[in-house]
This record gives sequence, C-alpha cells and structure tokens, in this order.
Amino acid sequence: MLLEHLAWSPVAFLNRSEAMLILEEILIVSADRVACCRGQLELDLDQMIQQLEWSGFSRKEILVAISEMISEEFSALPDMPKFH
Repeated sequence: MLLEHLAWSPVAFLNRSEAMLILEEILIVSADRVACCRGQLELDLDQMIQQLEWSGFSRKEILVAISEMISEEFSALPDMPKFH
C-alpha cells in the first residue's frame, strides 16, 4: 500500500487523513504542465507519424503500436496520476 512508503518520508508524523491529502496532491497532474508537455510532444509526434506513414504503415497500425508502447512504458508506475 502506498501509505506504507510514508514511513521513511517527511510526512510520516502526519495522521492518516493528512497523509491522504498529501498523497492526492502528489498524484494529481497539473493541467498546465500537461498542456506544455503536449505542446512539446506534438512537434515530434507529427514528424514521427509522417515518417511511419511514408514507411507504409497505416494510421491504425501506428496508433496501436504507439498505444502498446506507452502502456508498457508506464505500466511500471506504482500509481497512475489523476488528470484534472
């Protein structure tokens, strides 16, 4: 459980409800930062998709391949963040 990891952290002295609030803050992803990240990704993603299409792959094949790779890459995260 994620609360067990608090034993070594600076918030270990907090009660359970205070710890849950801190954990929620950690797990929430800022919409502004997501927008900035997305802007950076769009440039590279468009170019990558074009290159893959030029290599003969369909957009459906590209979508499935990228989705699988992203799923595998991030499946190791202990807790997926919430988006707001």
